[in-house]
Amino acid sequence: MNALRKSAWRDRKKEKEEKDRVEQERVLRELAEKEKQRAFELEKIRLEKEVEIQRKRSEHELTMAQMQDTNGEQDVEPVENGGQGDNHRVGSRSVAMKAMKLPPFNEDKDDLDAYLTRFERACAAFEVRPEHRSMQLARLLQGESLEVYQRLTDSSVEIYDVLKAQLLKRFRLTEKKH
Repeated sequence: MNALRKSAWRDRKKEKEEKDRVEQERVLRELAEKEKQRAFELEKIRLEKEVEIQRKRSEHELTMAQMQDTNGEQDVEPVENGGQGDNHRVGSRSVAMKAMKLPPFNEDKDDLDAYLTRFERACAAFEVRPEHRSMQLARLLQGESLEVYQRLTDSSVEIYDVLKAQLLKRFRLTEKKH
């Protein structure tokens, strides 16, 4: 009888071990499947973000190309450059923006009147069109002066004299306070 009990006990133990092993394999398969699903979701999110970034980049490039077209960069004249005939966009924003190298306006150190005079002389020297001067000046603004520019309406932001007047108004008020 003891031998029969021991045999039955061994059989039950083997059955239990087999059930445990099968259960453990099932749990591992489920974990592997969940990990695959998680990796798939992460890849899907990464690809969606990549597509969104590419879409925004394309939109930006299109906008920039449209801006170049509308800013009159079509007028090209040959310019003599040390015997080398290079074509440059005369009076266009692209040449003037690359050539004009003024430091940004520092409201703590620079006098606004003097800075604007220097800016206007540089614009004249580099043949920056009047309709491009506001944008050119905006590139050089920072701090409170940039805030003045950003507060302008879309229609007035393109007019240099409006931007200049608003800057002078803002910084003259500031000087009187101190």
